[in-house]
Amino acid sequence: MAHDVIEECRRRDIDYIVAPYEADAQLAYLAQTKMADVIVTEDSDLIPFGCEKVLFKMDRAGFGQLYERSKLGDCFGAAADRFNTLPKLPSYLKMPSLSVSSQYIEDFLKAENTFRYQLVFCPERKELVPLNPYDPWV
Repeated sequence: MAHDVIEECRRRDIDYIVAPYEADAQLAYLAQTKMADVIVTEDSDLIPFGCEKVLFKMDRAGFGQLYERSKLGDCFGAAADRFNTLPKLPSYLKMPSLSVSSQYIEDFLKAENTFRYQLVFCPERKELVPLNPYDPWV
């Protein structure tokens, strides 16, 4: 199907981008750099990438469910009574019986860095760039 869409875009002289790795990261980059105002998708995978606006389940008439990151705090405030267990979490993590190996921490950080710094295509520079700027310690 992707090949057919690409061919049709070429035929109609429509610009398109083929993500070098994950489409979610590519879409997040376009949103972060203000090249896209909103992402239209079927799933919630774009939320952890920090996208400001994501439109879910859009129908043929253009209606769907709009997620706006700026309004997320309002949702937490409205559901505060459901989060009464959260204050217990820090004390749980400090339990002496809880141990995490250094290998686990190292593997976790590698996985997180793979997610945060995966390569995407920058249409302005016409080259691959990391999704987020590298931190000095990476």
